[in-house]
Amino acid sequence: MRRFNIFLPVRNGENFISECIESILGQSHSFFHLYILDNNSTDNTITIAESFNDNRVTIIKSQTDLSIEENWFRILQYVTDDFMTIIGHDDILLPNFLDLINQLIELHPSASLYITKFSLIDSSGNVRRQGVQKVGLNNLDQFLQQILELRLDSFGTGYVFRGSDYRRCSGIPLFNKLIFADDALFLSLTKLGSLIVSNDFGFSYRQHNCSTSGSASLSVVSEALVSFINYLKNHLSSDLTSTTSVKNKFRRYILYWCTWLSLKDLFKTKSLCNSNNAANVYTACDLNFPGLLPSSRYKLKILDVAFFCLKYAELKIKRSLL
Repeated sequence: MRRFNIFLPVRNGENFISECIESILGQSHSFFHLYILDNNSTDNTITIAESFNDNRVTIIKSQTDLSIEENWFRILQYVTDDFMTIIGHDDILLPNFLDLINQLIELHPSASLYITKFSLIDSSGNVRRQGVQKVGLNNLDQFLQQILELRLDSFGTGYVFRGSDYRRCSGIPLFNKLIFADDALFLSLTKLGSLIVSNDFGFSYRQHNCSTSGSASLSVVSEALVSFINYLKNHLSSDLTSTTSVKNKFRRYILYWCTWLSLKDLFKTKSLCNSNNAANVYTACDLNFPGLLPSSRYKLKILDVAFFCLKYAELKIKRSLL
């Protein structure tokens, strides 16, 4: 029987971790081991985890506060050649998740990354919508274009891969707060073979304001995006510039995030004086991919568009109050 290793990094996850662990221990495919990497939690996380008293569970404690990057980096110490997955402490596996993955591996042994369809749930566990994915086989080019076109729901939870491949990729890239790091990791893993997406649902991903990505500052998002651009230059430069179509999608992807950061800055500060977050991303892309973006004057156009959107929204709000 195929063995799986499941890694659960957590800090102060008492609100959701019990449901998460229960969903893992309730798998119909029972040959797995769960590693809980606790980041010096100050709430009841450890007490809850220890209450399960299951020999398939190992709790790895930290006696000092770690960054989220440092805690996730510890995963590499416990990786074997077995298939593995990483789950957020607030997410839930359906009982057949590992069985579905096992079937995918049997059908597609040469693939390097596997995932099932999934639902997005809120803090209360209510389904918000289904995740957007392309079912079936996805090669690197297809997966990359889905990311660039922003038509893919992809998070840290749900992907399964070989431990040996995870080591080969040196684990998850240590971007700030791990934002965009999962995209980089899964692109690297897909490059080793292909991605296979099951047509069946196998897990739920929880979205709430207290999640790491949901609570990240704009400067953190900007810094992480710069790291992602550097990654793309170092690992996928030829793939991004292989065709005019892919180059155009990459250009639109960067411009989207620059505009998004500008808008967020403007809504937060009501000023054009604090737009360095977008400018830093634009500059990083210009340095790594010269000629891809419009001239530097275009940065002012991005800010102009963002400022117009801000003023338009303010006008709509004022009219609604009349």
